[in-house]
Amino acid sequence: MCSLSTASDMRLRLGLLGDLHLVEDPSCSSGAWHNAYDFAGVPARIDRALARFEHARVDAIVLLGDLCHDGSRAALGPLAERLRNIPGPILAVAGNHDIGGRGALQETFGDSVTLVDPDGVRIAGALIVGVHVASGGWFAARLEDPPNVAAWPPEPVVVLSHFPLLSHANRLADLGLPYPGDILNRAHIQAQLMARPAPTIVLSGHIHTRDESAAGRALQLTQGALVEPPYECSIVEMTTDPVMSVRRTAIPGDGPPPSGALPALVNLTTKQCYQDEQWLPAS
Repeated sequence: MCSLSTASDMRLRLGLLGDLHLVEDPSCSSGAWHNAYDFAGVPARIDRALARFEHARVDAIVLLGDLCHDGSRAALGPLAERLRNIPGPILAVAGNHDIGGRGALQETFGDSVTLVDPDGVRIAGALIVGVHVASGGWFAARLEDPPNVAAWPPEPVVVLSHFPLLSHANRLADLGLPYPGDILNRAHIQAQLMARPAPTIVLSGHIHTRDESAAGRALQLTQGALVEPPYECSIVEMTTDPVMSVRRTAIPGDGPPPSGALPALVNLTTKQCYQDEQWLPAS
């Protein structure tokens, strides 16, 4: 039986999108990581994901960074128009491709998107905080404003971060998959998360891989990319009633087949449960 060691009342459903890599003209753009990027298919995948989120009645939509490929605000214009018609909250963090960082994204999206900061917002009983990649960050990126983890209340906290805060470097290396590097000071942040007296759930992107990792009280779900196979969006459900649990359902999209390895390292549906101050897989 899973048990929660901190008093809280959370029932939260989030729709996740990450690594959109939008461009102004797909015919003039190319790129690849695990597989070739399908820039042309991204707008239609966004529309399908937003429709799925509406059907699932998510409490908020989360954008996990690298919204555009080369920092172009013009590339983000159509996305901004789509999001203005979404009635519920939309939360976002800046990635290393989002040149200009949090400030540039806020200017583009205005009030239609909340660029979540380390002080966080509260939705459906959950405290959600965000950390952003500093402007100009690439393979030696740093956080714009590292979180003051010690100041967080003793309750479950959801952290939105483009870069993983728990490293997947060794796991991907063992599988022969490329890894784009960790955020600077990641190890220090991980140590703070593990030392918290309550569970932390990190939602991240960047590595274009559907995966999970846990370190003590910290659980991390990494989101597959929308621009390359498996072209995913996800729905994540969290509850503390009757126990603390996190369930992710990944939804692959349509697009050209992978040219290499498919970076999906866990099942489409997974569930983790908080027991004895650690996260364990649950059926």
